[in-house]
Amino acid sequence: VVVWADRIVPGLIFGSLVSAAALVKALLMVERRGPDVAVGVRVDRRTQPALVDLVHDVADRMGTRPPSRIWLVPEVNAFVHQHGRLIGLLPGRRVMAIGVGLIESTDVEGLRAVIAHELGHYSGGDTHLGPLVYRGSAAIARIRADLGDSAVGAVFAAYGRIYQRVTCGVRRSQELAADQTAAQLTGRDTVARVLVEMDLAAHAYERYVASYIGPAWACGRHPLDFYGGFRALLGDETHAAELHEARRAQPTVSQTSDSHPSTTERLIALGVDPGSTPSARSAPAARGLLVDPETIEEAVALDLARKATNGAALQPLSWVSYGEAVLRPTLADRSQAVVAALSQLRPPVTPSLSGLLDVIAADRIDELLDHLVLRWRALPEPKRRRQAVQVLAPAIAGLLAEALQSAGRGAWQLSWSSKAAFVDGDRVALPVWELAEQAAGSPEGAADVRATMLAIGVFEALGAA
Repeated sequence: VVVWADRIVPGLIFGSLVSAAALVKALLMVERRGPDVAVGVRVDRRTQPALVDLVHDVADRMGTRPPSRIWLVPEVNAFVHQHGRLIGLLPGRRVMAIGVGLIESTDVEGLRAVIAHELGHYSGGDTHLGPLVYRGSAAIARIRADLGDSAVGAVFAAYGRIYQRVTCGVRRSQELAADQTAAQLTGRDTVARVLVEMDLAAHAYERYVASYIGPAWACGRHPLDFYGGFRALLGDETHAAELHEARRAQPTVSQTSDSHPSTTERLIALGVDPGSTPSARSAPAARGLLVDPETIEEAVALDLARKATNGAALQPLSWVSYGEAVLRPTLADRSQAVVAALSQLRPPVTPSLSGLLDVIAADRIDELLDHLVLRWRALPEPKRRRQAVQVLAPAIAGLLAEALQSAGRGAWQLSWSSKAAFVDGDRVALPVWELAEQAAGSPEGAADVRATMLAIGVFEALGAA
């Protein structure tokens, strides 16, 4: 027993000292104050009087101190935080961020409800606890990094999981309480409507940045009318129907690691049937609050572009020229990777659209995709078929369109409803995507598409019969 004590007790003491040192170091590091927001433009009564007055009016009606700084940020969101002192125990500067994407997607009353929700976090004291929660999470993460795979590190890893589960539960409760606060000020139906609007618009914004803006940045371009494009996407009926369908497929119950309840849970807590149709808008669009909206939108979008591309020099882009400037080179890059793999086959195949269709028609897809997809043959058969179309169809579409465009028979045109359209001189969509998916789907499909292209003289335009 003495031997056991001589060995174990010093070890425990040493482990405790290591843990304490790591904790102190982590807390000191996370105490360092960062910027108010990662991306955005600060506004005040001088630059955006109507918006700032709305925030202050809501704060006055709620009996809480308004934020001292207000920022416009890019996304469909709003949030508040407080720069506290003494690791958040003492109150400090209040900051509110309002997303331009949110302003674009709701009306004045919907925006008022969101502002009331966020200020409800102040009146409920949530922003006093928020910095402590954040610093606790950050401190645990740093301790785990410092201690690595040691026994003490494993203890902190387990504690971190428990901490995250408990604090996320608290945060979900705070969100529900803030919803009730907003409902008292603006009405239950308004809060319910804007929750659904934000849910749909947030998904639209994610798709917009991933499918339209990201490819433009990758081509060294930045759309001049960033939020005009977002409004066009929101207003597209086909896309709106897809968003509603995607929303219906979302989980209705939050997980223990979620910081927010699901929209369904929030609607139920408000006493609203999640399946009911949201109330109609009755107020002017929130965008009308902005002074010179095009200028402030452009400023926020440019700040996002600079941060996202690490300050890359981006050329301005109009939506009219998006097809030629972004879609064509993007598909050309994907096509080039697939065509280059043709020369690695044995025997090698001429790198061309004709050669690619011949390879698929000869049922050599597996051989080709061995050079394009890691561990291709290890994938199960149904997944291989789906992924073959995902990999090959965009490349074939790019090559088909390039052939047609070289022959003067059409050009890419931006579409908000579906994949980009390839249109002829009369703006009639040509079935480029359909043909590409047909060719990628089976050897028979590739043979049929090749015959079609030969019949209309496309290969002659490329000099590759």
